[in-house]
Amino acid sequence: MAIVELKLIFHAAFLPKMSRGYSSEQINFLINNRQWKELVRIGEPAVLPLIEGLRTAKISSLRFIASTLGEIGDPRAIETLIHFLHIGHYYLRSSAIISLGKIGNPLAVEPLIKKLKSYNIKLRREAALALGAIGDPTAVEPLIELLTHSDKYLRRNAANALVRINDPRSAFPLVGYILTLHPFFWEGQRNKIVKFFRLNELQSRWIIMRDNYNWKQ
Repeated sequence: MAIVELKLIFHAAFLPKMSRGYSSEQINFLINNRQWKELVRIGEPAVLPLIEGLRTAKISSLRFIASTLGEIGDPRAIETLIHFLHIGHYYLRSSAIISLGKIGNPLAVEPLIKKLKSYNIKLRREAALALGAIGDPTAVEPLIELLTHSDKYLRRNAANALVRINDPRSAFPLVGYILTLHPFFWEGQRNKIVKFFRLNELQSRWIIMRDNYNWKQ
């Protein structure tokens, strides 16, 4: 059996028994051997080595490091993840967007709003969902603008994000979005439908209507 495999077996048995304290050597060993689940389990002590790993690790590991930081959810990773919104290959930028959504800190809102205008439509879709996950009302107006975009998946993600943010400004635009999907709701019913999208009822009513009519999102 290779030495590396023996080391992995040792660490897998040893680390869960440790009550506190991880050396940088131990954590870097796990990063180098792509033990992402173990790093998530370690949590906070792994954050700074992972951030450093985004600067030093192999390109093939970068997106997994970004994803791991998102799973841990420590706000110390925000600045570095924002940096990687604009550089690197698609999968790295995608992982950075998703992780910022999982961390949920408002500091990421403005950079993610800028990604709504990315040349890559997939990154725009993911940025919309990340903004919904964060839930900051600053994103409402930029997301509303996407409800009429030519890409149906971007429209869908923007609508879902607005539902999660649950801001009253999105009620009427969401009604308009629904009417474009489902023309059997004629214009005369618009005001009645608006009542389904009021503050605390916004999310629950959206789900009820979607399920009752089996709408394709």
